[in-house]
Amino acid sequence: MRVVVALAALTVLSASAFAQGGGAGGGRQGGGFGGFGGGQFGRPGANGELTTVQIPLATLTTVAKLTPEQASKVKAMQDKLDEQRKAMRPQGGFGGGGNGGGFDREAMQQMMEEMRAKQEQLRNDETKASKAIDAMLSADQSASLKAALPGLKAAASFGLLEVYSELNLTDAQVAVLTKAAKERQARMQGGGRRGGGN
Repeated sequence: MRVVVALAALTVLSASAFAQGGGAGGGRQGGGFGGFGGGQFGRPGANGELTTVQIPLATLTTVAKLTPEQASKVKAMQDKLDEQRKAMRPQGGFGGGGNGGGFDREAMQQMMEEMRAKQEQLRNDETKASKAIDAMLSADQSASLKAALPGLKAAASFGLLEVYSELNLTDAQVAVLTKAAKERQARMQGGGRRGGGN
């Protein structure tokens, strides 16, 4: 069922991409496998970045043809990072305290500082885990993953990463998905410039 929904979404994206015409610039690239940037807090690929460890195990296993031993090691890394993400979810609010309660600015600032520190730690740990995964891949596995990365990155931006390996996309479909992802990211980055003067 998920694949049917994903294919329907891809069809809509394809029609939209062709209707809108030329897209605008690509996403930011940085460290990590194949030039993709460091890890993010939130959905993988949400800001145009994707690390190897963020790729769902089933998808990574299919794309890179992981051995059972490799898959087991990757799962352990991903499970550990998932626990870190769960620990980052806000607990409670900012209110209470003082004369009649109300908004606690100091508590909010402290929470934000702690959250930034946890996000930085998560990014560092994701980078280390991705490098560890890259190091365990054979030359053929690395080549297969590198070839699939453009499509994986585009699929991630639309929340299709979980079912990517089941979609069996053609090169043309990957190109359409990549173009649509770039256009979507450009619109998100330029969203704040709407409106204007008289």
